[in-house]
Amino acid sequence: MNIIYYILIFIYFFSSTNQAESKLKNKQTIHESGSNKYVIDGEQFETLKGAQDFNKKKNNNSKIKKPMGKPTQKPKPKPTQKPKPKPSQKPKPKPNATKPKPKPTTTKPKPKPTTTKPKPKPITTKPEPKPTTTNPKPTTTTTKANEFAKQINNFYKEINEHRKKHKANQLKVNANLVKKAEECAKDETKRDIIDPTVVRNIARYRNISDNPVAYWYSQKGNYDFDNPKHRDLTKEFIHMLWKSATDIGCGMAHNEDYYLCCEFSPVENVKDEDEMKKNVESRLDDIKVVHENDAKKSVVYKKQFESLAPARNYNERKNKLSKIKKPINSPIKRKPLKKPNNKPKPPGLRPKPPSPRPKPPGPRPKPPSPRPKPPSPRPKPPSPRPKPPSPKPKPPGPKPIPPAPKPKPTQPPKTTTRSTKVDKFAKYIETYYNVTNNFRRQHKVPVLKVNNTLVKRAKECAERFSREKNTWLSPDPKYALNFAQTDNDNPVDAVEFWYSGSGSYDYDRPVWNGETKNFIHMLWKSATDMGCGMVFDKGYFICCGYFPIGNVNDEEILKENVLKP
Repeated sequence: MNIIYYILIFIYFFSSTNQAESKLKNKQTIHESGSNKYVIDGEQFETLKGAQDFNKKKNNNSKIKKPMGKPTQKPKPKPTQKPKPKPSQKPKPKPNATKPKPKPTTTKPKPKPTTTKPKPKPITTKPEPKPTTTNPKPTTTTTKANEFAKQINNFYKEINEHRKKHKANQLKVNANLVKKAEECAKDETKRDIIDPTVVRNIARYRNISDNPVAYWYSQKGNYDFDNPKHRDLTKEFIHMLWKSATDIGCGMAHNEDYYLCCEFSPVENVKDEDEMKKNVESRLDDIKVVHENDAKKSVVYKKQFESLAPARNYNERKNKLSKIKKPINSPIKRKPLKKPNNKPKPPGLRPKPPSPRPKPPGPRPKPPSPRPKPPSPRPKPPSPRPKPPSPKPKPPGPKPIPPAPKPKPTQPPKTTTRSTKVDKFAKYIETYYNVTNNFRRQHKVPVLKVNNTLVKRAKECAERFSREKNTWLSPDPKYALNFAQTDNDNPVDAVEFWYSGSGSYDYDRPVWNGETKNFIHMLWKSATDMGCGMVFDKGYFICCGYFPIGNVNDEEILKENVLKP
């Protein structure tokens, strides 16, 4: 009997579903732009619920479909778990209504939510990719332009700060110069200057964090303000500080490396020595150079320095504090006037300090007593001037030989001039070795030894450098060269100029370029030998070689061989 009840209940539900489906026979589905739409009597609906509601209203208004109103209400609760009242209304026997409840709930409500959920998904996915595809394209271009603009503004400020130090006017940005500078940075073929009143500085560097303006200003170590010269090692410094210039324009570009081009105007007769003296003023006028024992020393405010670099640093500090110390310097100059008056008095007055107070006239006659004594030694110095040995040989009249040694001093000066030059060069080269090894000790790198073959090569390179006045790279990659051209006698300046490349060297991201190559060669860890040569031809031309040098373009090898101090 139970089986019969189950069969009857199954037949009843099957007939009710057919009635519910018959209500939606006039429904049609259409696929447009990847989404389903429902059409009922010529009207479209995006969701199934909207179509069902519209269909119910149509069925309620029609008289023929009124008896079908009851089953139309029943499909609503199917997804919301309201099939329970169905068996309670029509099948009166209660035991039959309790048992079949779980079966229809498990079969029918499952497919219905599957039809409703996936339909709204394509609607949400379509608008999302549109902003993602459009946004990143303009941001990449705008970020580079913003970085270049910020860096160029910083370069303008830095150049004007250097010009202030050298008593030059502030430069203004010119739009025409900016356009030309941008073309110069982007295209190498457009780097020829047609206007004779325009001067250009070009820099090429690997990292955007490098500072080419600092490198241009570092050329002041090669520039002699008394005898100025326009050459490769000083031209950027001259262009940047030209006093009569009023306009500036800079441009940047990136093509594997960064290129900076700056144009200055108006600049005329750059190679004329008189014009350079007028337009490039020194901020170190109070530094004096003194030669003592064949050595050059720099004097600043009565203080001596062996090299020019510490003299410059001291002078800069004094210039910064000059406004504060001007009123203090005047009493300091007056005080030492009393000291020389006290110096002659202490020898006669120290044993008797109380005596001058009760007897002021007493000490006055005493000082004349020591005064006649000093004249006695004073006649002694004139005795060597007339050559005191001359009266002694008079008694031995047969000894007129002293005139013979007179021609001898005439010959040694010729040899001394040659020997002095050789001795100077030898001393200078020794200082190159000593200063480089001192810098290597600071960076915890082994000391270099002098190699005679490297010395010969370095002399040949220095002679060629003096003739051609251009630098070059060594044909052998294991052998590196450093060049310097100066008018100063101090050899420390050349080595300090090479070491100044440390300011633009990044130990985390090292790069070998024109600013850092001399610094890298000088401090290469695996190098063992060194040799230097020097030539004088209206200036000092210096060349130093280092061996062996590894792969300079490999970042990892640079990190291993160039260490932090």
